[in-house]
Amino acid sequence: MGLLTPWFLLGLLAIAGPLAAHLRRRTVRNRVAFSAVAFLEAQPPRSAKRRWEDLLLLVLRSLALALLALAFARPFFVPRTPPEPSSKPAQLTVLLLDTSASMHRGSLWQDARQRASALAANLPPDAELELRTFDLSVRTRLPSEQWRQTPPSARPALLQSVLESLQPSWAAARLDLALTEAARAHASLPARSHTQLVLLSDFQQGSSLAGLHGFSWPPRFHVQPFPLTPPPNPPPALLWQPPDPESSPPDAPTKIHVLAPAGLSADSLPLTLEGAPQRELRVPVLPGKSRLASLPLGNLSKARIRVAQSTDFASEVWVASLPQRPALVALNPSTPQAAQGPSSPPATGYFLANALRALGDSRVLAATADQIAPERDPSIRLWALAGAPPPALLPRIRASLEQGATGLLLLESPEDAPSLSQLAGIPFRCERRNAEGFALLGSLERTHPLFAPFASASFSDFTSIRFFQFQALSAPDPSPHKILARFDSGEPALLEIPCGKGRLFVWTSSWIPAHSQWALSSRCVPFLSACLDLAEGGPPPWIVGAPGESLSLPAGTTGLRDGSGTLLEAPSSRITLAEPGVYTLEPGGGTAVLNIARDERLSGTLPPGTLEALGVPCAPSPATNTPNGTSPSPNPLSETLALRELEDQQAGWRYVLAGVLGLLLLETLLARRSAPLPGGSP
Repeated sequence: MGLLTPWFLLGLLAIAGPLAAHLRRRTVRNRVAFSAVAFLEAQPPRSAKRRWEDLLLLVLRSLALALLALAFARPFFVPRTPPEPSSKPAQLTVLLLDTSASMHRGSLWQDARQRASALAANLPPDAELELRTFDLSVRTRLPSEQWRQTPPSARPALLQSVLESLQPSWAAARLDLALTEAARAHASLPARSHTQLVLLSDFQQGSSLAGLHGFSWPPRFHVQPFPLTPPPNPPPALLWQPPDPESSPPDAPTKIHVLAPAGLSADSLPLTLEGAPQRELRVPVLPGKSRLASLPLGNLSKARIRVAQSTDFASEVWVASLPQRPALVALNPSTPQAAQGPSSPPATGYFLANALRALGDSRVLAATADQIAPERDPSIRLWALAGAPPPALLPRIRASLEQGATGLLLLESPEDAPSLSQLAGIPFRCERRNAEGFALLGSLERTHPLFAPFASASFSDFTSIRFFQFQALSAPDPSPHKILARFDSGEPALLEIPCGKGRLFVWTSSWIPAHSQWALSSRCVPFLSACLDLAEGGPPPWIVGAPGESLSLPAGTTGLRDGSGTLLEAPSSRITLAEPGVYTLEPGGGTAVLNIARDERLSGTLPPGTLEALGVPCAPSPATNTPNGTSPSPNPLSETLALRELEDQQAGWRYVLAGVLGLLLLETLLARRSAPLPGGSP
């Protein structure tokens, strides 16, 4: 007979408790007489029968404690003769090889391949082997069927050829997915089969383990962790904080988190910006801490930032600025570009042109309509009209709107109504209104894309913008126009009129300070930016992800072009990229930035016992520092696993516990029978 956990036999020492109590009760050392004893009835000495009953109770209690300790020791019987051959399939060994980005460090990948080859070479001829790799996904590289069909002499060469064709990826590690998928695959095998999973990994600190919580592991499935030793002296790590397309300006500085190792002796770190041209920077750091650094990219739209003289992948990061598509904007020829003199107030066109100029040259290419050749009209995205344009220009503007351009018309007086009617194709009537005191915007169609920049609570308040004069518009019913904003009096303030494939937005008030405070408010420039986004079909796509992740592409994207100019075709709306870098979406522009996941950049390892704490059925890890780096045991199924399986099959502890319950029941009956009755002997 053998014991799986013999240390529980120390519980036999608990027998000394009942024995000591029995011996102490047997002898009375001193008799002390005191007055209260006189009121007690004298009891006769115990009989020989009573002494034998006490001795039997002592034996039963001691035997129950001994059997309880034996049950926790997990006894089993080793058969003297080998079992007869049966139809039980051969034991399966699954090699689970980590191919995540962290395996690029040092010689981790070479060590993993060598140890995998050595383990396969030591397998018995009747054993089966399966090779799987994992990062964000799990792949079967060598099925067990192919191993079984290969002659034993050719199996090591087969495994070696498969290992040589593999390389670590740049994706993150899903350790939980790898273990649970292997367990589910084992559950579909015959019930009598046994699976041992040999896990070759560096057990990097950022490995995903969430899927292991509460997982139900099948029987006869064991995991043998084989930790690989990462190189010492971890390098500094860089993490990019991507800008927010909704709130970050195009010229916002690039923000980098610098994670300095605890052993760093310097108080600053040299960084290299690899772009055109290359630049050197230094950022202050704190050893063992993370620090945020703001780096001005200047005119660089994309760059690779790395720690100088470091070759580790964690010490470099790809960054990019928000993509911008310069939009051609046509201004009204009669709109002056500056004030007309010191005595005359600026016209509406002056404020409109300056608000467009505030968007930046990378966002707007503004020119008057007479400076743009008619053949370039299909390139015009926005017609910014302050007042009525010349009658000769109206057919040209109308044709451009019908082809998909967007118009923005600011009404200055009732005399602009005929031009509006000709552009919109709707007979509008217009009347000047002077507000009593001032008018405010009473209601807005906030779900419209024009008001998307004002969705947050800090920008959604328009009650501080005053309007002093506006034009009251009316049109016959039914009319296709839509009112997007109204004054508090109910009069329309902003209208949207469909024009073929395009649209025309109409402000019923001009933007000069004498008529409204709109041009002087902080809402004017974001409103024009939203107009340009609508004119261009939305802002350029902005995608941030990591290698190995499935990225969602905007409609109409046919491929992505990497830094070398190679076009990667995208046959569907989703794509998975293997390499980090900055990619350009084709056609139409847009940017995708891929960086190695943050968790893979961490240099620490999981604490010992992490998998066991999560309920993973782990076997003891083999020795890791042998001369050839392999396990000294020739059989990958350790003796501990074999004994544990044998004990699981016999389940002798159940019978021992049944014996304990029987002894306790017998002891209870005997103790009740021999217990003294109140007022006398039994």
